[in-house]
Amino acid sequence: MKAIETILDNFNFEAVHNYMTATNWGWGAKNEVPTIEDLRAEACRLLSGVALSPRENGTHSCGGFHAHKWTWENGGYELELIFALEVFDA
Repeated sequence: MKAIETILDNFNFEAVHNYMTATNWGWGAKNEVPTIEDLRAEACRLLSGVALSPRENGTHSCGGFHAHKWTWENGGYELELIFALEVFDA
């Protein structure tokens, strides 16, 4: 999908990796900082999942990543990828 390719080609995975390394933010059973390739793969998995979801709008999240889909009235949709450092909601 073109939208996913565009996001993966332009998202600053290096900045995410640098932050995760500096804060020792690990993933998985070994609780190790993921590689940039691992970050890209997880982002791709989340974006693909939300894009292929039958729901008009939605979010798939994991490991700090949030992939969002918004469907337009004409049937098209927009994807967004966020890496959140902190979120507060009340």
